[in-house]
Amino acid sequence: MAKGVQYFPSGMARMNTQAGIRARLFGVREVRAALNAKLLAIKGGTMEGLLIAATHIKEDMEVTPPVIPVDTGALRAAFKIIPKSAYRTTKAGVQVDAVELGWPDTKIQRKGESVDNYAAYVHEMTSPPYGDINWSRPNSGPKFFEYALKRNAPVIVQIIKQTIGPTI
Repeated sequence: MAKGVQYFPSGMARMNTQAGIRARLFGVREVRAALNAKLLAIKGGTMEGLLIAATHIKEDMEVTPPVIPVDTGALRAAFKIIPKSAYRTTKAGVQVDAVELGWPDTKIQRKGESVDNYAAYVHEMTSPPYGDINWSRPNSGPKFFEYALKRNAPVIVQIIKQTIGPTI
């Protein structure tokens, strides 16, 4: 560098000065505090929306084909909706709520017998390899849970948006 040459005029503030860094950090802290306040407001609406959405899926499996099969009623009776507050924490430290729905128990009592993974077994009863299956309930069939989740994905998002909306 040539002697006496300045790349910044002597009175100009530089972003790498201590004052410049503090000013930027202060702004980031204010934004983070505001976002955290909004996230806390959203949290209550999120769990409510998840529970409403899970109930919607359960009800939809009863009316929209393929509906949940019924033989003894054990499969329908074993369906659970389990809220899980603070299910996990993100890297940013935000606690995320969740709802587990389906058949979390691996054993179901069917005709007096304990059957391992019964829900998964019935859900995957496609032909082939199972051959012709006599589904006792009209419009029932395999993949009933998977299809209910797929067809209701936009509805789930809308339900959660509606429950969060008033909290913001």
